[in-house]
Amino acid sequence: MWGQLAAGLFAEGTAGYSSAKGLFYGDVGQFVAQVSGALTAFVWAFGVSFVFFKVLGMILGSNRPSEQQELDGLDASPPVSSGCFCDVAKSAALDHLWSGQSA
Repeated sequence: MWGQLAAGLFAEGTAGYSSAKGLFYGDVGQFVAQVSGALTAFVWAFGVSFVFFKVLGMILGSNRPSEQQELDGLDASPPVSSGCFCDVAKSAALDHLWSGQSA
């Protein structure tokens, strides 16, 4: 977003592909256009993300861990899924990590 706003501030109009000048070179209109574009991009990204995660929450249920897991510490509870799309059997070699026993 900074690059977009910086173009509205520092554009000299000598780039060869655009004659637009930035705010520091006397063109307030270009800066307003850049700010408008940045706000539009922010509102779009926020809106789409909000809708996506609301729908995901309705499909999968809560996106949060249980209160007990939060109290225990999120790094103390075992992961629920394998983290990949393949069907990975639970490894007996890793069981000791979650049970608190030494290997």
